[in-house]
Amino acid sequence: MLAAQQGIGFMAEMVLKADNQDDICRNIATVRQIFINFVFVKVPRTQHLNRKSMAGENKIPEMAKIIFLLERDEDGYPPFSEESLWGQKCEGGYIIDNVPFFVYDISLEDVVSVKKQKGKLFFHQHLHKSTNSTIRIFCKNHSLMEKTRQRLVDLGCYWEYSNTKSYSSVNIPLDVAEEVIAFLDSEEELSYEISSQRF
Repeated sequence: MLAAQQGIGFMAEMVLKADNQDDICRNIATVRQIFINFVFVKVPRTQHLNRKSMAGENKIPEMAKIIFLLERDEDGYPPFSEESLWGQKCEGGYIIDNVPFFVYDISLEDVVSVKKQKGKLFFHQHLHKSTNSTIRIFCKNHSLMEKTRQRLVDLGCYWEYSNTKSYSSVNIPLDVAEEVIAFLDSEEELSYEISSQRF
């Protein structure tokens, strides 16, 4: 919540400093992207879990933000033109280290190649697909959402929050996928989407 308040305050400050309408639009777009990156993808999963690097126990992982371009549907969804995910450098590419909120057919621990443009890394293609699946869950009942989170975490899933308690993205290991789907189907108040299916 504090981060959200700071982000909104920063946006207001930049708008007040703008000289004209074009500057206002540019400033809002800039702050929005900074805010999106902070809220939706806070830290790499390996850092959050204090895990050892996949590159080796004694090596500090080289991390980078990888940008995925998004295609909007006729209703203008998703509300953003791109999503950035943390990637851990490996031989030939990067290992995805976040659960995506908007990108399709990308899962935790996928290996991807990138293209560098103007100092930024953009997704190029898959090099290896992990056995993990990605599911996005929507539920306005916050108690049920917490119950679902605890159940899936107990099963070994990795849960990432968005900026709202009603929407989360979850990594599903292959060996518990059927059990997870059965649980989600049993809860009528839950809506979910399988954005990357590997089972």
